[in-house]
Amino acid sequence: MYLKAVILDFGNVLSLPNRHDGVLEYIRRLDIPEDDFLKVYRTERHLFDQGDLDVWEYWTRVMDRTFTGYSRLTLERLVDLDMQDWTRLNEPVLEWHRTLAESGYLTGILSNLPYVFAEYFREHFPWLEQVDAVTFSCDVGVVKPEPEIYRVCLKSLGLEPEQALFIDDIQENVEGARRVGMHAALFVSPKETIPTLVEQFGLNSE
Repeated sequence: MYLKAVILDFGNVLSLPNRHDGVLEYIRRLDIPEDDFLKVYRTERHLFDQGDLDVWEYWTRVMDRTFTGYSRLTLERLVDLDMQDWTRLNEPVLEWHRTLAESGYLTGILSNLPYVFAEYFREHFPWLEQVDAVTFSCDVGVVKPEPEIYRVCLKSLGLEPEQALFIDDIQENVEGARRVGMHAALFVSPKETIPTLVEQFGLNSE
């Protein structure tokens, strides 16, 4: 098996596990039932990630279905807290990805991500410029696990599916990559996942 590229998801892989701590603490103060809120938050998220809703449209939909009498200030606070929850970097994973690049592997990021996050990442994470292919769902107009988003990433790298390994924390997205012919693995944690992949795929990061 000869891999040429390692492609990572961003949320909960390159970023630390997100438990929505900031957002949930805030909605509890608004006396919104947590389960009801999360159901709407997740249901509407694919349209946000796909680029069909901007940040204000998304949060307006969420709040319209869970709370009455909210203000623009409430929306602004939720936008800020949501960004904070998703942008804490998982440094061991980031360092491993950099080490792979230094060893000659192509690197990629493939993530379901709305425009507001993509803009923030490109402004605040200059290391993204060193990644060979960055594919965000908002730019493509389709989300994982749809096959087209994987193919866009592969085309950016100039690779066939069997030449790339994709790593995601959601099994459905892992299966989506496998359906287009990529190697794929489920991410659990740096300590558990990275050594297993190095051994399984013969990744030389020395």
